[in-house]
Amino acid sequence: MTLAAEHQNATEIALAHFREMTLLAFRTMTDGLPAIYRKSARAVIKFFETETDEMVWARLRTIPDPENPMQSLADSWLQQWQQLSMAVGKKEAA
Repeated sequence: MTLAAEHQNATEIALAHFREMTLLAFRTMTDGLPAIYRKSARAVIKFFETETDEMVWARLRTIPDPENPMQSLADSWLQQWQQLSMAVGKKEAA
């Protein structure tokens, strides 16, 4: 990759980041940060409930969690999922 291409790539990444931060700022002003977090949490919960199967979890149980090697990635993710579920409430998560 040429130096000009690297600069172009860096500029595009910076512009995309600036755009995302600007959109986040506008959403925060209009929706409020707690509402944004609840929406994100619901998306994660939906993924755990609908997009995973036994094969996925079996594989995740063999991978150690990078932040806590004493437990598997599956165990870590399940704990996070349960915390998110409790945070948004079962009725809202469904």
